Amino acid sequence: MEKTMSMREANQSFSAAAAHVAESGEELIITNRGKPYVKVVQISHALSAEQRQDKADKLRDFLSQFETPLGLGKFDREAINEEMINEKLPTR
Repeated sequence: MEKTMSMREANQSFSAAAAHVAESGEELIITNRGKPYVKVVQISHALSAEQRQDKADKLRDFLSQFETPLGLGKFDREAINEEMINEKLPTR
């Protein structure tokens, strides 16, 4: 179950809120002007650096199978950066 609190409430009692999340494992949603702004979770529920890298690699592999919106070929960030570096851009 998620608990919500406003940014103002979180600012005034963040230590208590963080302790509650750490002890109970309950997630805390902090809202800004009534809209979800940030989620505070118990550290054991957060992704490790290896898990984040694995997800990024999977997303990159997935995206590489699609053509770019301009039909310039496969999505390859390194190739695009290389092309931009080698291309002589007009000076102002």
